[in-house]
Amino acid sequence: MNYIYWAHLPEHTDKNTQGYIGVTCRDLSVRMKRHFDDTKANSQYTFHRAIRKYKEKIIWEIIAEYENEKEAYTFENFLRPKENIGWNNAIGGSKPPVQKKGKKQKSTMKKLLPEQVEYILNSKESSNSLGKKFNVAKSSIYRLRKKNGIVISDSLIDKNIYIFNHLDYGQEICTQLEFKKKYNLDSDKVSAIIKGKRNTHKGWSFLGKLNQ
Repeated sequence: MNYIYWAHLPEHTDKNTQGYIGVTCRDLSVRMKRHFDDTKANSQYTFHRAIRKYKEKIIWEIIAEYENEKEAYTFENFLRPKENIGWNNAIGGSKPPVQKKGKKQKSTMKKLLPEQVEYILNSKESSNSLGKKFNVAKSSIYRLRKKNGIVISDSLIDKNIYIFNHLDYGQEICTQLEFKKKYNLDSDKVSAIIKGKRNTHKGWSFLGKLNQ
């Protein structure tokens, strides 16, 4: 049997616009536990943030049953025909990714919300730290940054403030990441002038670290 469930607050009255709609072929308590596990793992999905906020105030109830799995997902799609309705982020009507036994499921970049992607691209945190924050593989964070021209190893993502100098632009006092992004510079070459392996890069020279 396939069950359609609705998780919502007591004041919610509209299944089409409020709360969370899901499908499960198991007992509802089993599916609830999976949501609770994801919530404890700091998942940033809207529903899991709602669970952390409202906790036991959330009501879980089965609103429909289908012997045919396809019919169940069709009804879910009817209630959630587009993204970001209620506490649902995704469009209803498809199965969640299968989790391999013994391995914790990591969300993919496709599941990140636009504001989360923007946060990652502008963050000075390491790929490892961001991966834990958004439940995404470290390698996926690295690929996203690389695709957007941010190629930097975790060891270089720090809070140190560096001083660079240019004959035309003058001095620039900022982090490595801010410096590279502002002037569209090559990550390896900037690292090289900081380490003393080269003198300049596109006219920029390294003067020192402000917080030494």
